[in-house]
Amino acid sequence: MSAANGRSGAGAIAVALSLVAAGASPAPPPVTALFGPRVAPLAHFQQPYEVADFDGDGVPDRLYLVSIAPGSPAAAIAKDVTVLAKPLKGEPLGNRAEPLALAIVLGKSGQRYLLTDAMGGDPPTHFFD
Repeated sequence: MSAANGRSGAGAIAVALSLVAAGASPAPPPVTALFGPRVAPLAHFQQPYEVADFDGDGVPDRLYLVSIAPGSPAAAIAKDVTVLAKPLKGEPLGNRAEPLALAIVLGKSGQRYLLTDAMGGDPPTHFFD
């Protein structure tokens, strides 16, 4: 038993298992851990922004509103993330920054996508204009 918290390791495991049994799910990993150091959550939005079944497989997926920093050797997008710009008729991301992008994590497969040029248009327009 730990003097710091008054619980044994077995007690802590029992509490964690009871939370899972009660339907409490652990918090998802931070956006940067999922997408790489170039990707940061937009602080003024709830993260994830939305949880829904985007791909129709019956498993909830997560949507994040993020910004993407300029590319550099120290800041990259995770190699297993698919970056899509063409669905919104945008240009490939390359090393440029993106002030607003959509980051999606599929619940069943864990696949991750970044949809860039979220502001769309030529010239870019704002979502709410």
